[in-house]
Amino acid sequence: MTAGAAPALAGAVEGEEDPVALAARLIRVPSVVPPRPERPDAEAQAIAHVAERLAAHGIAHRILAADPARPNLLVRVPGRGAAPPLLVYGHVDVVPAPADAWSVDPFGGVVRDGMLWGRGALDMKGGLAMLVAATIAAARAPEPPPGDVILACFADEEAGGRLGAAHVAGAHADLLAGVRHALGEFGGFSLGIAGRTFYPVQVAEKRTATLHLAFAGKGGHTALLAGRSPAIRAAEAAAALARHREPIRVEPAARAMIAAIADALGGERRLAAAALRALLRPALAPLALKAGGPLLARVFEPLLRTTAQVTGLAAGGEAPNVVPDAARVRLSVRLLPQDDGAGLLARLARIAGADAAIEGELPPTGPAGFDGSQLGPMQELIAEIDPGARVVPMLLPGSTDARHLAPLGIQSYGFLPMRLPPGLSFMELIHAADERVPVEALREGTRVLAGFLARYRG
Repeated sequence: MTAGAAPALAGAVEGEEDPVALAARLIRVPSVVPPRPERPDAEAQAIAHVAERLAAHGIAHRILAADPARPNLLVRVPGRGAAPPLLVYGHVDVVPAPADAWSVDPFGGVVRDGMLWGRGALDMKGGLAMLVAATIAAARAPEPPPGDVILACFADEEAGGRLGAAHVAGAHADLLAGVRHALGEFGGFSLGIAGRTFYPVQVAEKRTATLHLAFAGKGGHTALLAGRSPAIRAAEAAAALARHREPIRVEPAARAMIAAIADALGGERRLAAAALRALLRPALAPLALKAGGPLLARVFEPLLRTTAQVTGLAAGGEAPNVVPDAARVRLSVRLLPQDDGAGLLARLARIAGADAAIEGELPPTGPAGFDGSQLGPMQELIAEIDPGARVVPMLLPGSTDARHLAPLGIQSYGFLPMRLPPGLSFMELIHAADERVPVEALREGTRVLAGFLARYRG
């Protein structure tokens, strides 16, 4: 997007499909997962809103559904054959939003103080609206995009994606044939570190799993001394896990991210840069994390360790005078891409004890590296809206629909460009109360995405 082309592109995007208006409409659909009994087809209603806007611009779509109440939408905008097809994708479902924790109606889609408020403003109805608007701009541009642009709107991402991206990638892989790169969540938002602005772009992510530690033993009446009952052993294991840290591992995406940030700091910020470079040395990383304070640990430690967080304890039933004969600890596991989990399982067995069972399976390891070929074009585009800012690759400590597309050979980039004001943290607002995004960030980000679709060469 040259300086001369930007105003025309801005007019085309904003005049033909306003991402703010579309995002607000999507927020007003409470498409939470698991679906509410009174709105079991809310995801279908959100998909219908997208389909309506596409139809208004003469763009045909396909519905692909494993469950008719929770469908997926696919659009293909023909290109001129100068590049492979490019996939852009997002999801219409959101996590629940308890209204008593919010200062506005979480499903009101209101604009206040220059912000669009509501569940999904950031994750990711705002981002999805940007992708839809950019796809419409590509379809209506005087010249077709270099390659076909495929827009996918998925259901079920927040619950694992079985009915969404996993279904499309598994049952309809032919519709994604030839795709090498994709744009989706999670990344592209501005992030301030040591006085510099960065735009982290997800190129890899952790793998997720749920495990249970199961304890069994003798129960009985609470009037008798029970000793270390299954409930006590489960509580002890949970407390030990809260203190446990898996070993430091510096994998390629984390190394690239930390090194790029350290290189960009340098100069007057050489102490901050040195602290970051220390993270790349497993022997020094624990000391650097401790000395760097809570911000350094919160942002970077999850990128260097596999984690196993206790998310549930269960033992016994409703009777208060019965010592239960079984108990379970539920763990949310986030594995680094190349960690096969063997060491984690061995350490869990030691913590839980020889007579405890570990239930559940770990996913296979991910790729050894990542394709960073599109980071350069992204840097050029970001430089036009935020001079001096730096695009850096990111390892996501969570997981997205990218994991369902990776087996097809598709490198996903989390690139939903949003220039956020100081004090507004993307990471702290997603899945939280009062989720919100500046309306101008959605419109400006849409222009950047439209520019990327026009420049993509594969």
